[in-house]
Amino acid sequence: MTYVAISAGGDHNAALRSDGQWFVWGSNFYGQVSLPPHSPGTFARILAGSSSTLAIRPDGSMQSWGLVGWTGQQPSSLRYVTLDAFGNSAACLVRSTSTSQPILSWYFDFTSVGQPWATALAPGPGRRLTDIKAGGGLIVGLADDGTLRAYSSFNTYGQLNLPTLPPGLTYTAVDVGWANGLAIRSDGSAVGWGQNNWGQATVPALPPGLRYTAVGAGEQNALLLRSDGSIVMAGTGSTSGLHILPALPPGLRYTGVACGKDLAAALRSDGSIVSWGSITTVPALPAGVSYVEIACGERHAIARRSDGAAVTWGILNRPARMTEAPILPPGRSYLRVAASSLDGSAALIGSESRYVGFATGCPGSLPPSRIVPGDTPQIGKTFPALLTNLPTNLALLGFGWQRQLPPTPLATLGMPGCSAHIVADAIVPISGAAHEAPFALPIPFLPGLLGIKFYNQAIVLDPAANNPLGAVVGEAMEGVIGG
Repeated sequence: MTYVAISAGGDHNAALRSDGQWFVWGSNFYGQVSLPPHSPGTFARILAGSSSTLAIRPDGSMQSWGLVGWTGQQPSSLRYVTLDAFGNSAACLVRSTSTSQPILSWYFDFTSVGQPWATALAPGPGRRLTDIKAGGGLIVGLADDGTLRAYSSFNTYGQLNLPTLPPGLTYTAVDVGWANGLAIRSDGSAVGWGQNNWGQATVPALPPGLRYTAVGAGEQNALLLRSDGSIVMAGTGSTSGLHILPALPPGLRYTGVACGKDLAAALRSDGSIVSWGSITTVPALPAGVSYVEIACGERHAIARRSDGAAVTWGILNRPARMTEAPILPPGRSYLRVAASSLDGSAALIGSESRYVGFATGCPGSLPPSRIVPGDTPQIGKTFPALLTNLPTNLALLGFGWQRQLPPTPLATLGMPGCSAHIVADAIVPISGAAHEAPFALPIPFLPGLLGIKFYNQAIVLDPAANNPLGAVVGEAMEGVIGG
């Protein structure tokens, strides 16, 4: 059996097992962990809120326990299909059983009665919502036609006044802070609206030729990732210095961002993470290991590594929280990590899934080439990676099922000081730009692939290398397919 879904709450978490059984653990001060007796299939989804737990049954009805006991007395024509947490509240997307129109319900975790109130987020005939983002004073839905729908009980900050789309453009991504929103459009531009007391909805101008690729909105600030791998911030960065962005070392770019209230963190193209604000110390990486995922809570961060482990840092001093991610037993790996706004963490755990280096390459005109994974190899997903330190932006990527034991010296081929560490069953040409080249390995959803090992090592073309062949070899990697 495996865990197939997780939800991180304020002081507790919920997880669904593959046999349909739910588990809830953590603080039970309000009874939020007291999961009612149930058989597999009783609940289709559970959300761990701030101090309550909400569950959706297969018939679309809702039940909750903890600080608020809400039985979800919605009209019989509606069924709950999904929900999202934000601080002390939850937003629920419900759909009519007779039409395709989605309805939004808003649930406040700290009220004593939990009385929901709703409004329509109608994307139109034949349309559906593909994403929903919620803040304390605004909720926004992204429809499959690239338009936005917004809902709030008030419009004090103009958060319901969605920006007008220029002709021919659509929205591709959206995020919400408290009563402010940020969205990316199909031309790579970004637009903000709503509460702007700290400048958190004022989008910095883009230099010519660049696009925005990702955005993370906060209550007082927002981070925007640009197509050149740089980060810009909108807003003051609260009082923790988040607006003072760390300097990016030469040759690197940012590939992911996460932002809490007092700290922020960014993933870099060499597989490292930088953290700034109130917390700046990031756990050191073992040799051959990269970071592949980052998430921030209010005052802490959790990151997943390419060896399948997870680490946390920051301030975690509330009851029922772990200061460190648990060490997993052999054969298990972290597949996803999440952080709640109230400093809780949760993770999806599955079969061993890792991608680590076991032998360094040989240097040429640049340091030895590395392979930086963007994830760990998992069934049913495409495994992304990046070849770095390529003098000519060209390489030959070797793929095999065995290690070369012992390693084969390559001096006779014109590469003295270099060795082959894998048995290459296939070689694929890889090209890129700016001394790096991406590649991707699609992995089908076949459980029989779990536990299968594979190996990569690249021949890097380097005419300036001080050897007869004009080439060197890169880092040797071992992957284990999990899921």
